[in-house]
Amino acid sequence: MLEIVNEEQSTIEAPNNSPFLMGAFRPNFKEYSADTDSLRVIGKILDDLWKDYGRNMHNQVHEPLGKYHHFDGDGMLRGMYFSNSRADYRNRFIHTTFFLAEKAAGRSLWPGLLEPKRQAY
Repeated sequence: MLEIVNEEQSTIEAPNNSPFLMGAFRPNFKEYSADTDSLRVIGKILDDLWKDYGRNMHNQVHEPLGKYHHFDGDGMLRGMYFSNSRADYRNRFIHTTFFLAEKAAGRSLWPGLLEPKRQAY
């Protein structure tokens, strides 16, 4: 199964020169649920592998107010669970009060660490 559970609408303008919004740090706006039936497995998942792998990382949704630092970004949890020669994957945005306020506004509302005095009016 491969399912797109949710997709956030981004306001990040391209091209963006922040190294934290490009390449391996490029934001993902879709939340997925997937398992080995829909994922390509290269090699073999060991029968006796029972493990959770979690990753918490920034995942900016809206155009930053000024210079962007990766500590400023919206949070996304990603997780992979291995058991019985199978793998399950999920990723989800962390729905903080700030994330929900910016989602409702459709834009960034607060400046980041590199420009803390900038107003978001």
